[in-house]
Amino acid sequence: MRNLLTALGILFFGLLLASMIATMKPAPEQVSETAPAPPRVSIEIAAPGQQPVTVSSHGIIEASHQFDLLTEVAGQVVAVSPRFVKGGELAAGEVLLEINPLSYQTALANAEAALAAAAEAVASEKARAAQAQREWRDLGSVEANELFLRKPQLASAESRLKSARLQKQQAEYDLAQTRVHLDFPLRIVEPYVHAGQYLGKGARVAAIYARDALQVNLPLSQQQLKLLNVAWPLTDPQQLTITLRASVGGNELQWPGLMENSGAVFDERNQLASLIIKLPADAQQALPGLYVDVEITGQPRTDVLLLPEDAFHDKRFVLIATADNRIEFRTAEYLGRQGQRLLLQADVQAGERI
Repeated sequence: MRNLLTALGILFFGLLLASMIATMKPAPEQVSETAPAPPRVSIEIAAPGQQPVTVSSHGIIEASHQFDLLTEVAGQVVAVSPRFVKGGELAAGEVLLEINPLSYQTALANAEAALAAAAEAVASEKARAAQAQREWRDLGSVEANELFLRKPQLASAESRLKSARLQKQQAEYDLAQTRVHLDFPLRIVEPYVHAGQYLGKGARVAAIYARDALQVNLPLSQQQLKLLNVAWPLTDPQQLTITLRASVGGNELQWPGLMENSGAVFDERNQLASLIIKLPADAQQALPGLYVDVEITGQPRTDVLLLPEDAFHDKRFVLIATADNRIEFRTAEYLGRQGQRLLLQADVQAGERI
């Protein structure tokens, strides 16, 4: 009986404590639900217009004229230019080296003497022929044979005169070739001879290239040709604006380029076209083998949109707000960049809200 009363007392106390806790609990805060604010967007009115597109590529500077210089006469090298060294640069007409000219001066003198003798022989034969013609006419005959009139002898003398003139020209040419030079500015890649050396005819003097004929053979893909909006092969250099950039020793260099010509064939492996770009003659720091980045701007396109980068979604779409404020996805193609904006081609009409 006593245990029962104790149990009932504990139960009553527990119920009383639970009731007190329940009455002291704060009431739940009343929260009013409001509709979320619509997202804010930026709108641009589509205005397709003429925009030039720039494509980028890269290539290697190369010399359009690079070859081994050979001697045309034989002899001992008696003098060389102080710039006849690896990397040496010579102006147009500057002498690289001189070959002993004595034997060629002698040959020229002999040729001049032979020419004078041949000219004298022709003059003598003409005089004899005129005398024979008068003698035959004095005899009262109208016609005379050619031998009597010395026509074969005169023809032979004139042939010897012609040969003497050509021999003199050859002697003059050979003498001029003892001073080895070229008619364009050049740079020495590798010299092969030195002073005192004897050179045979056709000996290698140096590997050289024309300093004013540097070019870049630039590969262009089919897509890049499409973006440039030009007919291929190219015929008008003014169709393209070309800029070349390179870095040498931390210095950023830039030159304007000029289209020399477009390649004659497509690469059958990858269908790449080639564009030959000529560098300006005063591009002193441009050397063969230097890597260059090239930007080419073609003819303006009329179907191009110039939009902020945020308007190009997932690199595939632009979003159009329709008249009833619904969103449409339109496929877009990236064409290039102009400053902070993108050049895109998309099926968007003028006046639509992007």
